Amino acid sequence: CSEPCGHGKQSRQAVCVRRVRNEYVMAADSYCVTSERPLTQQSCMLTQCPRWYAGEWSPCSEPCGHGKQSRQAVCVRRVRNEYVMAADSYCVTSERPLTQQSCMLTQCPRWYCSSTCGPGYKSRTVRCSSQQEDDCAPHEKPPNQVPCDSGPCQSFTWLATEWSEQCSEECGTGLQTRQVHCTAGPDKEHLCDVQARPVTLRPCSSDKDCGGKWFTGPWSQCSEPCGHGKQSRQAVCVRRVRNEYVMAADSYCVTSERPLTQQSCMLTQCPRWYAGEWSPCSMPCDTGVQKREVQCLDGEEQPSQGCTEQTK
Repeated sequence: CSEPCGHGKQSRQAVCVRRVRNEYVMAADSYCVTSERPLTQQSCMLTQCPRWYAGEWSPCSEPCGHGKQSRQAVCVRRVRNEYVMAADSYCVTSERPLTQQSCMLTQCPRWYCSSTCGPGYKSRTVRCSSQQEDDCAPHEKPPNQVPCDSGPCQSFTWLATEWSEQCSEECGTGLQTRQVHCTAGPDKEHLCDVQARPVTLRPCSSDKDCGGKWFTGPWSQCSEPCGHGKQSRQAVCVRRVRNEYVMAADSYCVTSERPLTQQSCMLTQCPRWYAGEWSPCSMPCDTGVQKREVQCLDGEEQPSQGCTEQTK
């Protein structure tokens, strides 16, 4: 195939042959029926090309106003009908997706009370639209602070669940999570002491060793078009890091389990000469002549032009 991955082209030769004195010889195309000429080119695809895979966008970093979102973009390639992660260099032919963008869930409130309960004050920023204070009339400037009352002060506290039993990672260091609740209600967490809010994440570790696994690529084309040749493929060690497979040094994998990276191959037998039986001698006595039919046939015993005259 003309391309190692994706859509490519294959071509072959089609020749007209005719039988002359019990032998097949090449002839001009006009001797054969043009409408029966076999195709000499067709589409092909050995495997799909590596491509970028983009994950889901993370939540916006800010609950209101301008924030940031991020996502992961990894290069994947098809190995044995499965997509596995590959080095970024495999995806140089395509553009890497964006991994960060701006976001805004909603506009932030302009006013906020300085106290979570009882009396306080609301404040906001007031600017002249021209950015020059002298351009606006001072007596028309709106107030930037007013009194407020968040209601009677009550004693609200934080409640927390037990830590999750499983660590986020099967091996090595991960995270445990738990839920936190303010007794004032799910929409009134501001009534609980924000500084005393229990943490919802803590590190955890597993005794399981983070070993690697061997992954192999597809076999290359046979090195010889006919007869005995060689095929090769790539074998890489990958390991799991934060729920993703990444390439690692071979030392992370068991050396004795490394897959073969080279093997023998044979697409077809090479063309060779076939000879028939000798004919009877042309003379009953003295010097005569014997003949026999000789043809060059390929591995499927079809006429071929691949034999050499020196070996005929």
